[in-house]
Amino acid sequence: MISHVLKEVEKQRVFKTIEEGSLDIGRFAWGERRIGLRKFSVLLFKPKRYYFVFHKKNREIIAKTFFPNWGRAASVQHKEMSDPLEKQLRSWIDSIVRVDERQRQLLVSVEVGVKTRRTFARVAEKVRTGYSKKNS
Repeated sequence: MISHVLKEVEKQRVFKTIEEGSLDIGRFAWGERRIGLRKFSVLLFKPKRYYFVFHKKNREIIAKTFFPNWGRAASVQHKEMSDPLEKQLRSWIDSIVRVDERQRQLLVSVEVGVKTRRTFARVAEKVRTGYSKKNS
């Protein structure tokens, strides 16, 4: 079995990069994942089980895969970084932050939701009645 498991020094390097982000370091946990005959280190973001699978290639550490990956915005923000692992970690962290922000926008209290639906219903009624008057 080929092992791509990170050493403690390499894990500390990863945590230094994560600490620079806006996420709580206590929500991350290390694990191992077998893919075929290979064993990889995996960094998990709890409780959502987002993952970052590390791959060691010629003494260089890169991402094998990670989820979520909204790399579009992160690649623009982190062009100045030369380390590919750091770019990939930043992209992963930015993606997690974007998902959390989007969930906060979608999950609103009942009171706010009622006001929004009433406003939307009024606008829809005006559009519908205005449209029917024009067609008459």
